[in-house]
Amino acid sequence: MPYPNFHSCRLLSPVAGADTNRVKDERSHDGKSYDVTYQQQPDGSWKQQSFGYARTRWDAGAARSHCSSHGGTFEAVRVSKEEFHCECIECGYKVTSEEHCAKMRCPKCSGQMRREERPGPGEDLTKEEIQFFKKDAKKQIVYGIVWEPDFEDAQEHWASKDHIEEAAHDYLVHHREIKLSHGMNITKDVALVESYLAPIDFICNEQTIKEGTWIVGLKVFDKDYWDAIESGEIKGLSAGGTLTFV
Repeated sequence: MPYPNFHSCRLLSPVAGADTNRVKDERSHDGKSYDVTYQQQPDGSWKQQSFGYARTRWDAGAARSHCSSHGGTFEAVRVSKEEFHCECIECGYKVTSEEHCAKMRCPKCSGQMRREERPGPGEDLTKEEIQFFKKDAKKQIVYGIVWEPDFEDAQEHWASKDHIEEAAHDYLVHHREIKLSHGMNITKDVALVESYLAPIDFICNEQTIKEGTWIVGLKVFDKDYWDAIESGEIKGLSAGGTLTFV
């Protein structure tokens, strides 16, 4: 199954339980970079398992041709929902996503995104950004708020403690995915190690945590992602999903 917004070229069949390592933009062809995923073999060596082609840089035809030249099995991105062509206001990075641009952070610099075909100032996301409140550099674990009761986000949406509890439980039972800026799935690089609802109001590192707040702890295996957290490029968490208004 390809990563979201990536065409995939499988070179080796996945081996259950085998370690893998995805290297972003490791190589390029005709001026377009692509990702390489390595899979550890029984003898301890590493071999190329697959290539990933960002659809913002690669159309399906070019990706298929490159994959074929390496003897791989190609699978194009599956497009089933409305798509938005987004551009970062700060660095100009462009990406195609099923998530509305106003709800995204730039995958490259964490800046605000806007519709490419509707240039403008973008939507202020500062109201909905809740930063990490605790980091353990030795263990590479970071703690942050996913959802706070009665906190109004940039779209003027809010949720009660009961709704947040329901969402937190549903996530653990049915999902457990970690995505970067509501886009690329990075669950293999960042793992959920703790998830809980604050039983009382409390203060941690001078930040007040309200009763009923959904908090998670994430173990970060990927060095680039941890460096981005330490530098402030990745600042916090937000819940992704579908809302039904009644």
